[in-house]
Amino acid sequence: RYAEDKSDAEYDAFFAAEVARGINYPHFAGAEPAMVQERLRLAWSHWKRGLVYTNGTVRIDPEIGFMIHVSLWGKPETDELLRGAPVFRKAVQNYQGDRRAVVMMTISPRNVDEIPEVARVCADAGLRLSFNHFSPSRQYLRKVADGAATDDKSTFRLSSRDDNLVPHADHLRRAQDHIDAALEQWPRTVIYSRYY
Repeated sequence: RYAEDKSDAEYDAFFAAEVARGINYPHFAGAEPAMVQERLRLAWSHWKRGLVYTNGTVRIDPEIGFMIHVSLWGKPETDELLRGAPVFRKAVQNYQGDRRAVVMMTISPRNVDEIPEVARVCADAGLRLSFNHFSPSRQYLRKVADGAATDDKSTFRLSSRDDNLVPHADHLRRAQDHIDAALEQWPRTVIYSRYY
């Protein structure tokens, strides 16, 4: 675990200074904010709007009212493969029916055809769903272009020049078709603009 050298009082003062500076919608991300809920509680005492990004494995106390984006990478098997841990079911269980939560499915060539199943699971669990597309870093793209060997410590661990997570035109078209169908079938679940 990360060795933290700041006290709750220092975080409280920092949050108060950010409010004074005009920050009105904080985002909390990096590692796993749900592991430091005491800081989220302090932040909630300063702001009544904001966003927490989480993998969903630890439920954030309902008294912390920030919006929560729960990251998923496909159906349970795909999510586990791409993320290296069985996160999907735990995240759905933790946030089922929680109006703070929006599941954010990261779309890639590996999971584009899983959109209907993820939408169905979210609808059944009373979870809202939206989407983003895998966005490769320059380092990732360089590795793909160079035909680099797989890397056990990153998202490149399952990638090669011919089989990787970079979306192409065909994947984007299929994603749009699946999202359009999900918007029609589950209009209370899928929150996404057709203009994206």
